[in-house]
Amino acid sequence: MSSVRKFSVILMALGMLMFLAGPALAGQLDGTGHVEGDATGSASSSTQYENNDEQPQPNPNSMTASIIVNGWGPINKVFGYGGNTGGVTEYLMTENITNGMQLFTITDFHLDLFWRIGGADQASVALDGLDFDWGAAGPSNTPPPTSTMLLNCVNNLNEDWLDYYSTGAADVVLPGQMFTLNYSVDVPDAPAGTTHLVIRQWATPEPGTFVLLAMAGVSALLFVWRKRRTA
Repeated sequence: MSSVRKFSVILMALGMLMFLAGPALAGQLDGTGHVEGDATGSASSSTQYENNDEQPQPNPNSMTASIIVNGWGPINKVFGYGGNTGGVTEYLMTENITNGMQLFTITDFHLDLFWRIGGADQASVALDGLDFDWGAAGPSNTPPPTSTMLLNCVNNLNEDWLDYYSTGAADVVLPGQMFTLNYSVDVPDAPAGTTHLVIRQWATPEPGTFVLLAMAGVSALLFVWRKRRTA
């Protein structure tokens, strides 16, 4: 086989390897994920098209999560960071959330963005490229955030925050109910030492819940006081 033909075969083989590896193996996020904090569940990502921010075609990159909320504390969805690509990769999140609290109703839900660097979480700051994306003017194919419950969604205070609120008494998440959030996240090249992207979120109870919690606390104190008096 001539040297020219050998070279052509090598080029074809390299091209096939690059095609098979493709963007799916070289994404901003590496596909791994987990859930931490006051919830149980799972999280993962899939990267098919790097540096696709504000592209007109439908977004093939996805983030998914399924969680059961166990309390009012913070919940972290943690996604492995796969390395810099010299641009911004946009992901569509689909998140199924179940109210696992037996007594309490959820009336709003809040999300915030962080980098995990050296084991510590560092909040995203304005204009660092990491944000919840509501789309730009023109055919960007970035849909606005939506939800099947808590239908009022805003992020007018900060590009790194996303807030879903109840629109009224019928728009709440009762114990055992599940609702789905959909939103987009822009993931840029991360600061040096970044190992993960973290989406932190927490639920807020309806006002009456605070009354119930206070009453439960008072009842517990009275029980202890009475037990000590009768001891």
